[in-house]
Amino acid sequence: MKGRRFGIPAVTLGLILGPGAWASEPPLAVLGKKIFQDTTLSVPPGQGCLSCHSPSSAFADPRPVSPGAVVGREGHRNAPSLMYAALIPPLKLEDTYDENGELELILEGGLFLDGRAQHILEQVRQPFFEAKEMNIASPADLAGKFRESEYAEEMKELVGEAIWKDDEKLNEQAYRSLVAFLREPMFRPFNAPIDDYWAGDKKALTLTQRRGLDLFETSGSCSKCHLTGVSIWPKALLSDSGYDNLGAPSRSEKDPGLGGETGIQGELGQFRVPSLRNVVLTAPYLHNGSIKTLREVLEFYNKC
Repeated sequence: MKGRRFGIPAVTLGLILGPGAWASEPPLAVLGKKIFQDTTLSVPPGQGCLSCHSPSSAFADPRPVSPGAVVGREGHRNAPSLMYAALIPPLKLEDTYDENGELELILEGGLFLDGRAQHILEQVRQPFFEAKEMNIASPADLAGKFRESEYAEEMKELVGEAIWKDDEKLNEQAYRSLVAFLREPMFRPFNAPIDDYWAGDKKALTLTQRRGLDLFETSGSCSKCHLTGVSIWPKALLSDSGYDNLGAPSRSEKDPGLGGETGIQGELGQFRVPSLRNVVLTAPYLHNGSIKTLREVLEFYNKC
């Protein structure tokens, strides 16, 4: 498909996992990339961030749910894309109005599909210790694994002797390095044809694509949740970062989503609205990976 772009620089998929780092990367991000790729930290070894966030799938998981380090254990949600994850706002209550014009408070932002992490620094901590993910027993065990890693000397030099000897502080530097990596420009490109179109190049989209955009913003009502306007970032993220219950097809027992965290009945089954950037690359869809293709997603919405 010559000339087709989805928003990820072509160089990214080929080089991000290669040896070395770009000269422009700050040292903390370089360390974060090495931790992201490290599959020796899990118990048993073999599971890392990269295992569930594939570069070729826009750092999402092409499987409905991800298997963990321990054979037979798997998650119950589809691992979302890490593209633009650093731009998701912290969890907070927002004023809005319902269809009757009544003021109501709704939650927006937060990381994980159920918003259980306030922000991205809180999010990157959790997979290390989840039994269905990397399965590390304790922060002390994680720090010990960093000290035995292939990049131990580099990490020690970066953080200094005092932090190197302190489990809690060493882990905190590791978490911060992952955030630094996820904040690198390659995780938030705005170079898709739609960006050129919004920048004034009306030939950037085909006639069919312009018709699709019109439907997206009008009768399709897609843009009510997948905002095409500017909100928290100077360019459109195609998400309002809010939470909705779509009635997704069930793959197992019902997932309480946001309501499982808040305990509020009306928020049961709600999940954060994902960005639609790179959506062609991030199948399967919905919070549990229950829908295989974009066409099936549209058919599902038409039936709702």
